Amino acid sequence: MEREHEGRTVSIIDEWCMGYYIGIAADMAAWTPLLVSRPKLFSTILLYGTTDGWETLKKKSLSAAEHEAAADSLADCAQQIHAYWLEQRRQGLNRGDAPAIMPSREPNRNPGKVGRNEPCPCGSDKKFKHCHGGPGAEGPSTGKQWFH
Repeated sequence: MEREHEGRTVSIIDEWCMGYYIGIAADMAAWTPLLVSRPKLFSTILLYGTTDGWETLKKKSLSAAEHEAAADSLADCAQQIHAYWLEQRRQGLNRGDAPAIMPSREPNRNPGKVGRNEPCPCGSDKKFKHCHGGPGAEGPSTGKQWFH
């Protein structure tokens, strides 16, 4: 997606990055070796796709050119990440491992009213008041409260 900003068309990447991060968070243990060994592949995803990343973005105040460079880097990063997982799968098959299937789990549903001192339903392990229930708890592009 794109939008106009200061007379230029800029890419909107926050929702894609949030979705990608949700996928990572679904099996963080499996992703940790790659996150640790190749952190640069995830820098834009984590910057635009997490609450902590948005806090950093607010402080940095990136120029339009810096934002576009970050957006332009995503395709190459995603391809490199994909190549890593293909190689992991190939190595596993060569060892005789059966392809793994992720266990299914209940989807996140609208939690209804959440108490300020209850855990945030986004799964961050923070109290709701310190996460999505605190002052200025807005989604990066919608201006509305959001859950990841």
